[in-house]
Amino acid sequence: MKAGQSIMTTQPAVPCPFTLTVEPMARFLNCELDDPVYDGLELQWWDDPQHGTGMLAFLSRRADRRVDFYVDPALTLDRSLFAIGAGIGSWQTVTFDAAHLEVADDGVTAEVRIDGRATGSAPAWKA
Repeated sequence: MKAGQSIMTTQPAVPCPFTLTVEPMARFLNCELDDPVYDGLELQWWDDPQHGTGMLAFLSRRADRRVDFYVDPALTLDRSLFAIGAGIGSWQTVTFDAAHLEVADDGVTAEVRIDGRATGSAPAWKA
């Protein structure tokens, strides 16, 4: 299946008021945080001709459920596809000091830093 392609291959028997599409990414990590401001972190690593190669990191706010997005400048993403939670809090293009995400059968290694501040860092986790 290609990026942006509808997963519907035939007409549904019952009318459906929406269309689902697939935007494949190379790797991703989703985790909960024990933080007074944010309660969740998701890291997405993109690597394809349509979107480019780089990191998208987003954090969900605990208080208002809005989501703050940090996007690598090498990526071309349609922000309208990321309207989750109570909506977009901020959408910032940033150069990551560190952007590393490896997913393997035996665990995950992730490191993300922006402007010297850790926005998400985790040791290799064993499944």
